[in-house]
Order: sequence, then C-alpha cells, then structure tokens
Amino acid sequence: MSHIQAHIGRLITRPALFDRPAPQTRSGFEQLLTEIHPRVHAKARELFVNMQGCHNQAGICDGYRDYDDARIWSANAFRIGEQLDELLSANLIRDSVPGILEKTLDCRPVTTSAIEEIDRARLHDWCWRMVDVLRAVAPPAQGRA
Repeated sequence: MSHIQAHIGRLITRPALFDRPAPQTRSGFEQLLTEIHPRVHAKARELFVNMQGCHNQAGICDGYRDYDDARIWSANAFRIGEQLDELLSANLIRDSVPGILEKTLDCRPVTTSAIEEIDRARLHDWCWRMVDVLRAVAPPAQGRA
C-alpha cells in the first residue's frame, strides 16, 4: 500500500473502462478509442491526459512526503477517470456506424519508411514544378493574370 493509499484509508483503483483494465499508455488508450464514437475522441484524450497528469503530480507529492497534496491529486485523478469512463461508456460503438470501418483482428498501424516519405516529398515537389512550367508556357486565361 502506498503512502497515498494509507492516508486516504482505502485502496485507490482507477475506473475500469468497459470492465477491463484501464490503459496505462497513450498507445493503449488510442487503441481503446477505436471502439469509441469519433465525435468524443478529443474530449476523451483531454480527460486521459489530465488524469495522467494528476497521477503524476500525486506521485511527485508522495515522493516529497506531502501526503495531503498527494491525496488531493490522487482523488482528482480518480474523479477525472470516472468522468472518462462515463464518457467512453456512453459513446461505445455497439452497432456499425456508416463511414467507420469495422474493426478487424489483424489491425495494425500502417508504417512507412523514411525513404518512402522522402520519395513522396520529392514527387510532390516535382509535380508542383511541372505545374509552374505549364503555367509559364500556357497563355493566361481571359480574366486572369
């Protein structure tokens, strides 16, 4: 039991999102958001970051043996976690939503190599140079300079 838990008299638990452990990392939280309606993603991210910040502050205060502040920060983190749980639970995608692809088991983020990014940038620059060349050789349309 940590000092924070000892001073408030109960074990601190984070709210369980959908009866499963709350994500501990940003990438875990982003994975969880794939099951949540997109219109609340920004608010959910804000609450998650605030909750993590409060947990971090509680840990810092606990390290300095400032148990009263640690308890306050920890309680705030718990309240924010409850708000986040309510928001996510209310916006869980239960049925298919038009325009949102169904989640598949083999879902991985697409990664591109640095070489592909450089090639894409070079192609983009080349295309715009060609547009400039065509504008230079084509007579201006009437009404435009």
